[in-house]
Amino acid sequence: MIDTFRDTRALRLTRVVLAVLIVFDAVTLAYRTLRGAVAHPLWVESAGWSGVIPRSPVLVISLAVVSAVAAILFGKREGSLIPGALALVSLRLQHEGFAATTGLFEEPYYHVGAFLFGWLGGGLIARLLRARPEVPEERSWGERVSALCGTAMLAGTWMNAGISKLRDDWFEGAGGDVIRLMVLRHTVPGHDTWREPIVNAIASSPRGADAMAWATLVVELSAFGLLLSPRWRAATAVTLVAFHVGTFITAGIFFVQAATLALCVGLPWVAIQDRGRGAAGSGASAVSWKPTREKLARVPAIIASSIGMVATAVLLIPPRSHRVESLLTSQAGSVSHQSASPVLELARFGPVEQATMLDGWSVRTIRAESEAALFFLDDGDGECVLEVRPDSPGAARGPF
Repeated sequence: MIDTFRDTRALRLTRVVLAVLIVFDAVTLAYRTLRGAVAHPLWVESAGWSGVIPRSPVLVISLAVVSAVAAILFGKREGSLIPGALALVSLRLQHEGFAATTGLFEEPYYHVGAFLFGWLGGGLIARLLRARPEVPEERSWGERVSALCGTAMLAGTWMNAGISKLRDDWFEGAGGDVIRLMVLRHTVPGHDTWREPIVNAIASSPRGADAMAWATLVVELSAFGLLLSPRWRAATAVTLVAFHVGTFITAGIFFVQAATLALCVGLPWVAIQDRGRGAAGSGASAVSWKPTREKLARVPAIIASSIGMVATAVLLIPPRSHRVESLLTSQAGSVSHQSASPVLELARFGPVEQATMLDGWSVRTIRAESEAALFFLDDGDGECVLEVRPDSPGAARGPF
């Protein structure tokens, strides 16, 4: 079986697929940001500096063009670190602008960024090992290191999700409850769809939901298999894609970018192509250059830089509910300084103000306490109270 990380054709395919996904993210982020700025102007107004992006359609489109052009340049040539870095920065700004319209960062966009960040880090490591980009054999070896580091970062996104679950009450049965709540949350009542029987079966079966929760944990924690042998890599990729297909069937959520990258690095596409053409795959395109022993003396520095790269990624990736929690902490936490009363009645809280319509409910009253915000809602037939609290510091976790 041809190794994806040792064949120049497979490496080229991986780079091109990554470039296509960057363009896909750039276009969808721009489209959703422009729509969100019109649909949720109050969110944009309360977003701070990142609200500047969605308020300017020209800026939104310009960032998308920069991301797309940089992605094309990155995909056309081996060792294109500068266009890749430009695409990474531009995508991050696009995501900031999109989050300003919804109050949330969305996980599907993290996978491409994580893979690209790892790819660029691998390219820098190859340069530290004196892999000269002007020499084809050494440049291809640098691509191999980039693909390995990108895949490591990609696998880390799934493992991050699994580790986050270990920090919760997953072992105490809460995992099954989370699964049941998730499928119900992403189902619109009264809409008869092909998913409804599946959703009803999961919601009414605690043991089945518990089994799904444990299966989810095992799949996510086993994502490191993408870094093992070609056969392990293929099996891991198929398992991860099956997991995402299952998520789509049960909750209507599909991580297109993550599944595409998993299939790209996991399956031996070059070997499949050779077999289809009746070619034996001579291996003439295999990466053969290796750094000398003198160059390998730089490995300790490379390990240190790799640790720094991962630490930087952890700091750069925002928690998913960052905007909601920071808003609540800043506004509700200051109530005691604004009033002698433990409860303060507000005309507006962040993007929500009195008389705002929330999915058919009208916001009648907004009250802020020292640790929570209370929204009193009325739909004409009844009333309810929505309580919103920020996570405690001990509940902080990764974005997946």
